[in-house]
Amino acid sequence: MKRRDFIKKTALGIGAFATAPYVISQEKNNDKPLRLAFIGAGSQGHYNLIKFITELKQTLVAVADVNTHVRGNNVLQAFPDTPFYSDYRVMLKEMHDKIDAVIITIPDHSHYAAAMCALNYGLSIYLEKPMCHTIWQIRNLYETAKKKNVVTQMGNQSHSCDGIRHCKAWIDAGIIGTVREVVLWTDRPLGTGVADFPNNVSAYPPAQSVPENLDWDLWQNVAEPQAYFGNGIVNEKWRGWWKYGSGSLGDIGCHMLDIPLFALDLKYPEKIVAKARGATPLTCGSQEKVDYYFSNSNQNVPVKITWHSGFKYPDNNGNWESGYDKSLLPALPEEFLKIPRTHRNLSDNGSFFIGDKGVLYSPSMHLAGTPALIPGKIWEGIKNNLPPIKDAVREGNHYLNFIDAVRGNAKASSDFEYAHALAEVVQLGNLAIRSNKEIVWDAKNLVCVDNPEATKLVNTPMRQEFLNF
Repeated sequence: MKRRDFIKKTALGIGAFATAPYVISQEKNNDKPLRLAFIGAGSQGHYNLIKFITELKQTLVAVADVNTHVRGNNVLQAFPDTPFYSDYRVMLKEMHDKIDAVIITIPDHSHYAAAMCALNYGLSIYLEKPMCHTIWQIRNLYETAKKKNVVTQMGNQSHSCDGIRHCKAWIDAGIIGTVREVVLWTDRPLGTGVADFPNNVSAYPPAQSVPENLDWDLWQNVAEPQAYFGNGIVNEKWRGWWKYGSGSLGDIGCHMLDIPLFALDLKYPEKIVAKARGATPLTCGSQEKVDYYFSNSNQNVPVKITWHSGFKYPDNNGNWESGYDKSLLPALPEEFLKIPRTHRNLSDNGSFFIGDKGVLYSPSMHLAGTPALIPGKIWEGIKNNLPPIKDAVREGNHYLNFIDAVRGNAKASSDFEYAHALAEVVQLGNLAIRSNKEIVWDAKNLVCVDNPEATKLVNTPMRQEFLNF
């Protein structure tokens, strides 16, 4: 499911949907639209333009993008006089006093420098997931934003929907009992068409001529310079290259890991163990399994969360494609098997919360509506007396929530105070995949205990010229 479709999709509850009243913060109808600047206007950046400018009617004051072709998208065509820059540093230097907030939608490796540049001018930030490319960047950006006392929001949109709050409310109420295990899976990086990530690649492709519309040096940002090699690198395929992206975890993990971390009040795992098929020092794997071990939850028990990427179905005869590693498939809980159901019946993306009284099943990447309960008799017993959700976001709209927060009318639902730990958990999984060794995590000191190779990836070198504002 594409991110742009998430708000249209909801997880099906067994029997019916649940509804709950919203806690609506006071709205000042006479507030003027926010003055927004965009860093990145293609792909997801274009979608963010639609949400903030076209739908929510905020004011577009400036755009920065290294690809001049994005000026032809349908939103920017409606604002031909809007200042357009190739270098966001120049835009912010010249325009910062005309900007209320900055929307940052660019590849992972450039998040940190762009966000720090905006913070340098005291501007509020909407920053796409997974917040930053390395754990050190995430932690440092969070601490800097806290000192600057600006409004922040990470772009994990479903955190503002009701679904994640239903999960928490139902688990808090003991409906499925004590949860000690959570299983998550996604079809990324396989089966996503043009966005398929490169995997099992041991060398960069041959150099190509840089397109006239692209400033390749600015696109590389803090990354060590690399000859342009095309291959869809400036589109979604950058996600599969460790130098620029964060693999399937960076793409989807901030949506799906968000649910158990929020529902069970988890923060940092003590241990992470990973296995992957096709991962190399340059690219992510075609299949991944990551076990996160947390010592304690809000139910006072240890919790194991297992992440699976590269999920695919067997054919109608139950056969898997050649080379597919079935040991990396998500484990199916006993309650699901008894229905009876198999891997053939799973959603492309989803999660199981396995409790000692039952299972909560979210059959989607973005949980907007109510999850399902297994066995169905649990739903029958509670459907007329559902636990209320807390702190619902106005209209379940992540973008509107950020606007409300900048205006001082609400709290950002996924501000860096919350989101930084989630993003660090995502990148810890990548450390385990890339180092191919068990990670024992010292969260205070940002060190992988007795694993110097993984610790090197906590804070990789950056080009200083992009950190001079």
